[in-house]
Amino acid sequence: MAGRRAAPSATADPRPRRGPPRRRRRRYASALEAGDTEAVVATFAPDGYFREPIGRHYTHTGTPALRSFFTSCFSAGGGIGLQHCAVTDDGTRCAVEYNCVRWGEHDLPPQAGLSVCERGPDGLLAAVRVYDDVEGPLARP
Repeated sequence: MAGRRAAPSATADPRPRRGPPRRRRRRYASALEAGDTEAVVATFAPDGYFREPIGRHYTHTGTPALRSFFTSCFSAGGGIGLQHCAVTDDGTRCAVEYNCVRWGEHDLPPQAGLSVCERGPDGLLAAVRVYDDVEGPLARP
């Protein structure tokens, strides 16, 4: 129904979690926004991976592969601007709903997506899986 919102679940706590998981999530998001390859890579475990939305064949595992992938992503003149809409976080895994609104120097019409992040025991990202259909300014080779 237009203009109506579902009532929140009685068992759901609408307050955002505080503490290390939230700070780590912000560190990754800030580095992505800034286009800082080294800062993004530093949020991942040494064997962590990033899986692109187009499938498992486009998974970048380990520090060298992540560095290469994010360097390519940021080659459009800067970072990736996301508007975070909703976050569900249990301290180990989180799902982030977002709108992509900028890629490098290019403003984009808002394009919806979802990322699922999993942290290892040390708090570093073990996995980031992205589900979206964002049309970025870069052409795939």
